Order: sequence, then structure tokens, then C-alpha cells
Amino acid sequence: MLRPAAFALAAALLLAACEAPAPPKPNAIGDPGEIIVVADSATWDGPVGDALRATLGASVAPPLGGLGDFRLTRHDLTNEAFRFLRTNKNLIFAAALDDTSDVARFLTARLDSSGAAMIREGRGTSVIPREDIWARGQIVVMAAAADDATLAEAILARADTLHAAFTAQALRYTKIDMFGRGRQSRIEEDLLLAHGFAVNVQHDYFFSHDTTLVVDGHAGHFVRLRRVLSDTWRDFFVYYEDLPSGIIDTNHVEHVTDVALETFVRGQYDSAYVALDRRRPIRTDTVLIGGRAAMQTRGLWRMTADLMGGPFVRYTFYDTAQQRLYIFFGMIYAPQHRFRGQKREFLRQIEVIARTFRTAAQVEAEE
Repeated sequence: MLRPAAFALAAALLLAACEAPAPPKPNAIGDPGEIIVVADSATWDGPVGDALRATLGASVAPPLGGLGDFRLTRHDLTNEAFRFLRTNKNLIFAAALDDTSDVARFLTARLDSSGAAMIREGRGTSVIPREDIWARGQIVVMAAAADDATLAEAILARADTLHAAFTAQALRYTKIDMFGRGRQSRIEEDLLLAHGFAVNVQHDYFFSHDTTLVVDGHAGHFVRLRRVLSDTWRDFFVYYEDLPSGIIDTNHVEHVTDVALETFVRGQYDSAYVALDRRRPIRTDTVLIGGRAAMQTRGLWRMTADLMGGPFVRYTFYDTAQQRLYIFFGMIYAPQHRFRGQKREFLRQIEVIARTFRTAAQVEAEE
């Protein structure tokens, strides 16, 4: 006969055994460059949709209106659709709580009563990215406010946070896809030994240039790698020079970019070379590259004396330990890819490569 203490222990073990463990969450599915916006058509066509398109859907190269940071796709909310939607990588549920839509009821059910009351009274909003709610590797944003105008303002105010969350996710997935088939570790080692820095190099990139460059009386070094396929090419260079002061002259950065492109990135004709298309808007943001603040510049390049062009991305940053100015410049050419979303993924690959930048000292510290 079991003693009381033993009986209690046995009962506890029996209850634990009867409670089935929660099933593991599935891996999120979908394109990392697409964000599913769950909202009714009125919300999508109004100020809330405009705010999302102006932030997460903004063009990476302003003249290319269809080349957005993310492709935004609206879906209605139904019981059947929700079973599919909840497994996607990127989701935004957006509604004003003064509405009677299915999405508004969905959001209300996921807020505590006091929080829902505060939002309805205009004393708060909810625009918070959350990870792995229904699937692994997922970002979900529950966006709620008292009315559409207030919700649009809240989305614009949280634009940097939302953009950072979805961008980090997209870059992580892109990095896994890019380097799943291996990297050229030999090229990375050569960069470290010869230049004191490295970036991840995909399997089919090759050295195009490795030489010195003098601009404005400053001697620097220019290293260029390319990936050339039958219908597209991806191309990046790294320029660096000693800069003991640590003060970056933006005019010098622009001049270095122009001289490097004109000198080394030539076209089929003698007079043809790549130049930044400064007739078009250029977008500038601040990001982190290898733990350093970097200026990210994006826009369009064009080939002089020829009908060629495409988007570019440039990162400018300073390494204190080396006392070096670095300029990473990447561009793509994909005339056969009419779907601009694919061009966006090509450019995102260049961004991934840039963000793998590390110095020899950083590599040594990690070992």
C-alpha cells in the first residue's frame, strides 16, 4: 500500500504523463522578401495601407517604384485562410478597433480587456513585432489603434523598428540560402592575409581586380569580385585607405566611388563606364556592418554611352582598430528578370555579403 507522500508523487507523475507535450512549431514558410498584410480592403486602401507602403514597401532605389524593400500582399481573414496564414514567415494583422471587421475582432481577442479599452479610447496603440508565435523563424505584428488615422501614425512612428525586424529576418534567410552550398574559404583567407579583412564569398565569385588607387592625394586599395551568369551579373568592390583622424569626408567618398567606377568598371565601348545616376533620387540610411555604424546608400547606376543600368548599394564605415576608411560598393545587372522582386533578392544578396564583413582581428577574437 502506498504511503500518502508516495501516493501524491505517483499521482503527480501520472498527471504529467497524461499531459501530452505541446507539438513542436512548424518552420515558417514563404518568401522572406514578402510580407502578408491581413487587413480588410478599406484599411488597405486607406491611410494604414499608405503608411505600410511608404515604410516597408518603400523602394530600395527610389526611381524604381516596383523595387520595394518588401513585397506587401494583402489577405482577408477567414477561418480557412488563417490555417495557412499563420505559418508564413512575415505577417502583419492591421485594423482599427472602432471597426467591426474580422481582423478587428481577431486583434481584440488577443488583447487583454484593459489594453483593448485603452486603445479604443485613444490612449495607446499596439504595433509590436513578435517572433515565432505560430511557427519558427516568423515575425508577426499585431497593429491596432483606435482609428485608421491613429494606426497609420503609429506605423510611421515605429517604421524603423518594423523595418529592422523584417530586414534582419530576410537577411538571415537569404544568408542561409546563399551559403548553403558552400563558400570560397580560400578567397576569404586570401582577403584576410593580403588586406586584413574578409567577407563571405559565394561559390561562383571570382577576383576581377586587386590593385591600388589614388584619389584626392590619398592612396588606397581596390579589390573587386564578380559573379557573372548567362542572364545577370552581381558585382562588388571594397576600397580602403588609412584614415588616422577617423573623420569621414562624404565628398571624398563620392569622389572615390566615381573614380573607382570610371577606372575599373568599364563597358564594351571605349567611352563607356559605370557611373552613379545622380539625376535620380538616392536613399541614405544608417545600419551596422560588423558592429560598426555604416552609412548605407542606395540608388541607380548607369552605363555611360550605353543603355545599361540597375540598382546599387554602398556602405561607408570606419574601423577604429585599423584606422581605416572602408567603402563597400555592390551592384547588379539583370535585364532579363522582368519581375523586380527577383532583382530585389539579387540586391539583398549583395547586402548579405557586405554584412559578413570582419577584420582579421575580429576573426582572431572569435577563434
